[in-house]
Amino acid sequence: MRLSTLNSIQARLRMRERRLALRPMMASEITDMGFLVMRELGLRLLRLVAVPTLLAYAVFVYFGAFVLPGFTATSDPGNKAREIGEILLTGALTVFVGVPLIIIAVAYSSGIVTHITLRHLLGEPSTDRDATRMASRNLGKMLGALAITSSGALIPAVLAVLLLLASAFSPEGTRLWDALAGYLGVAAFLMTFLVFPYVATRTALAPSVIVEEGLGARAASKRSSFLLAKNWDRVSGYDVFGSVWVLCFILFLFLGAGLRAFLALFEVPVYAQELFHSPKVARIISSLVEMVPGYLVLLVLIPIWCVICAIVYVDRRIRLEGLDIEVLSRDAKLVSAQLHTDP
Repeated sequence: MRLSTLNSIQARLRMRERRLALRPMMASEITDMGFLVMRELGLRLLRLVAVPTLLAYAVFVYFGAFVLPGFTATSDPGNKAREIGEILLTGALTVFVGVPLIIIAVAYSSGIVTHITLRHLLGEPSTDRDATRMASRNLGKMLGALAITSSGALIPAVLAVLLLLASAFSPEGTRLWDALAGYLGVAAFLMTFLVFPYVATRTALAPSVIVEEGLGARAASKRSSFLLAKNWDRVSGYDVFGSVWVLCFILFLFLGAGLRAFLALFEVPVYAQELFHSPKVARIISSLVEMVPGYLVLLVLIPIWCVICAIVYVDRRIRLEGLDIEVLSRDAKLVSAQLHTDP
């Protein structure tokens, strides 16, 4: 009797808290809600995505240290055919190996964070096992959604590589074309940094749509654009992402710079080298220590981005489809049924 009454009271309190949380929010309120969710679930989310994030960062480090230098250096500078072959091999490794591995790691992490965040916002219980199982089940769809984003963002990068190759290996006596192709290649490369945020924002809600509604990758991407679109009878959902991108850039800049400054101030790599007598082991340990800031930045940014995207998804569905009424109506029915079953 007492336990049933206590459960009913707790259910009513949760419903009241949800009633206050499930409402249309301003852009600043969404970011504040994101930090509140990270404060409550942050350690749990970081623990669950630590391993896939490490995989993504390891791929970044490997390609940055060993693969990308292949675009600017060659083993036989005088042999143009060999140069072209090595550059094409480097590009193939980047596109067909590096990018897919990073997408797999980010997709799995996004599924975990999105599932836990949505369950938390909607007041439904979720265990770590539920989150990992849901992420594994929807991994293919998540990969498709991120592949759509990546393919749109990689078009300027591929165009830049082709233009730079044309500039580098053009026949003699075409200096004007060399200069024009070189400038266009650099411009196309810089364009990648503008295209990627645009494409990523249009499909930002696709993971939430996949987790909550079970749609496929392409349908989820289209629904993401629909939920964010501005129309005559609704405001745009893109406004909040301007501040989100600024927030991610500030975190990337200051968190990375702050951690590197900390390592430099206390000379952590130097101490790491002094602990080992073997120069090779000391060099490896020092390199691993210097990689820690980049890993921690990536480990923090992925959950923050996914949490805020899940909050925006809930906010847009509240504004456009009355999700708050649906959830509260379901809560009221559950509480009513529980009260009628209490002795």
